[in-house]
Amino acid sequence: MNDCPIASAISQKDDICPEADIRVILHVDLDAFFPSVEARANPELKGKPLVVGADPKKGTGRGVVSSASYEARIFGVRSAHAYIKSLEAMS
Repeated sequence: MNDCPIASAISQKDDICPEADIRVILHVDLDAFFPSVEARANPELKGKPLVVGADPKKGTGRGVVSSASYEARIFGVRSAHAYIKSLEAMS
């Protein structure tokens, strides 16, 4: 028997999945996922700063960046960044 309390806790079965011997927690960072998909679909966009989000009132309203490419992050654009501020930062 293993004396390690962490290994013992991990190997315990639970009510959610009683047949499982271990529980795996997976964290996936998808902040640049949508721009990557767009760049793959449109190769001419590859390597350019891409921002996915709402463009309310053609940039004069309020909106939020859903996802930003790594090239856009150089300009300080991040997820949840104000859309109008992102436009200003990249122009």
